[in-house]
Amino acid sequence: IASSIGAASSRLVLSLLLRKRAVSAKAALKLLDDAHTALHFNREMLQTALNHVRQGIAVFNPELQLITSNQQFGEILDLPAQYSQIGIPLVEILEFIGSNGQDENADPVMLQRRLAAYTTEGEPYLERLTDRNMVVEVRANRMPGGALVITFSDITPSFEAAEALERANATLEKRVRE
Repeated sequence: IASSIGAASSRLVLSLLLRKRAVSAKAALKLLDDAHTALHFNREMLQTALNHVRQGIAVFNPELQLITSNQQFGEILDLPAQYSQIGIPLVEILEFIGSNGQDENADPVMLQRRLAAYTTEGEPYLERLTDRNMVVEVRANRMPGGALVITFSDITPSFEAAEALERANATLEKRVRE
């Protein structure tokens, strides 16, 4: 029961059944079906909401395997479909990103740095996707139970604006010195 409707819901169902010993098997099954339908509806609603967020969102279990993600996650990182499948380890996604989509292996030292950056809460990590001239801000947050939520935001326009401002300031300082 717990695998279908969750531990808390299964405890509630069992406690209701034990309190009311006169509950028929048919009524118990209907209760389970109703709970399953409600959970399925809530999951669909949550997935729809995630797909309407501009940021890419991916949730990984404590073993760093993908639990769920939205469409933008795959689009921002330009991932083939197999890298957005439930159960894929984060390290495989990072290997793909590190190899710039090529079949060759990513640099192992850079892979470990990237994995540490993707799994550390706090400061955002800026991922430069040089093959696509993009800068992606990556933020990680731990959830209760050890799961990890990682968000991906395309910050290329603001990053380019900041670089242009720096160049303009450097040019201005040079002209003042001259």
